[in-house]
Amino acid sequence: MTYRSIDSERYSIWLGQVLALAAAYTLAGRLALLLAIPPGYASAVWPAAGIALAAVLLYGNRLWLGVLLGSFCVNAITAWQHGPSWWSMGTAAAIGVGASFQALAGAGLIRRFVGFPTSLNRESEIAKFLLLGGPVSCVVGATCGAAVLLCGTIPPSRFLFSWFTWWVGDTVGVLIFTPLILTFLALPRSAWTKRRFTVGAPLVVTFAVTVLFFVIARHWDQKRGEQAFRQQAHVVVSAIREKCQVPLESVLCLQNFYHGSENITRDEFHTVVGAMLQRHPGMQALEWVERVPRDSRTDYERHQSAELSSPYHITERDSQSRMTLATVRDEYFPVRYLAPLEGNERALGYDLGSSPDRLAALRLACDTGEAVASGRLVLVQEEQQRSGIIIFAPVYRMGRPAATVEVRRRELVGFTLGVFRVEDIVDAAVSELGINGLRVQLVDVTSEDDPTALGACSLTERGTRWIDGRAEPGKLEGPTHSATFEFAKRIWKVEV
Repeated sequence: MTYRSIDSERYSIWLGQVLALAAAYTLAGRLALLLAIPPGYASAVWPAAGIALAAVLLYGNRLWLGVLLGSFCVNAITAWQHGPSWWSMGTAAAIGVGASFQALAGAGLIRRFVGFPTSLNRESEIAKFLLLGGPVSCVVGATCGAAVLLCGTIPPSRFLFSWFTWWVGDTVGVLIFTPLILTFLALPRSAWTKRRFTVGAPLVVTFAVTVLFFVIARHWDQKRGEQAFRQQAHVVVSAIREKCQVPLESVLCLQNFYHGSENITRDEFHTVVGAMLQRHPGMQALEWVERVPRDSRTDYERHQSAELSSPYHITERDSQSRMTLATVRDEYFPVRYLAPLEGNERALGYDLGSSPDRLAALRLACDTGEAVASGRLVLVQEEQQRSGIIIFAPVYRMGRPAATVEVRRRELVGFTLGVFRVEDIVDAAVSELGINGLRVQLVDVTSEDDPTALGACSLTERGTRWIDGRAEPGKLEGPTHSATFEFAKRIWKVEV
């Protein structure tokens, strides 16, 4: 037999050992993750750590690659289930490096201070073996794994809990499974074979009791967690529902002001509205929209231009979303007054009747005599195409809604109008709650067949992190809590 054939045979044996260890580690890890804590990388019982240490002790440090591959496979599968990404694959690889370093550290400490192979006949040897292989060396994997998760998977507040769970899981895995494996494979065989029952049976029982205890404890912990979640979710939903009344009340207050006054000037409007906006900073704008018949358009534009000392035209958006002169139609609903004016200049003169969605809301408000909210809209004021909601409240010549729709349409003078962003309202509602770790989604379910996402965000320690409000409603993972409420003739649902 040549040296080349000997090397080839050794390589084949080594490769087989590495793959077998990787497969055993993966299988044990996947089973253990049934007991894992979120986000699914650490378990309170981790037999794979004991398998890894036993393999490196029995077959040498060269099997570190099997530990790395096995750990990577376990965590890559977990990461894939949460959504594959380069970051999650890198996390799995980094955890694998920590697991292999832990096995090498444990084996090195045992060889240095206990010696191996050994029959572990003396109590001092047994104590040092278990101490160095378990609690001491398992600090490596727990520290590496928790540190990796801290870089983007878990918040800082969960670092110590994740580290402790990781460390306990690896330690229990080593203390139970490393001695159990050695009773079958370690040398001298004569010494270890006798211990298969005396050592193996208690270890198996210990493992079963540990798993049972953890399952029961986790069950009660989940119950407490679900109860705490429901309480927090209820607080969040109530806060959002209450805060949504702020823009509605502002619009109705302005409506009452118009019903109780005549010929309100621009200065009077800004005085009243300015005070409202100071009390409710979540409002983006409050406006007065006047009804203008077609034959009055020219005189109306001339009068407004003279009042503003600058050109005023009734406008609309074209097919490219550019502002242009409004086309001829029977009547117009242009913005006459608005506050604050700074940043909202583009909306001055805009005909809300030029938008089918806005016109439908105007018609409904006029016919019912009640405030009506629009669906999700792209605001004229927004350069970045952000979504918003508009509330319309009708104002009649007689000062109150008439008894019939026909009279209401004839006596309509205009609308008070409030503009707000859902993000601003939700931010104001949750900013002082001190709640984080939840995902909140607000959905317009007025049309059951076509629900519209108004916005989705995550509540974090650093504040509210918003997701694209124009996205379709998503399905929330884990326990959920939802509540619907009526908001100015629309039905909104808050999902947590």
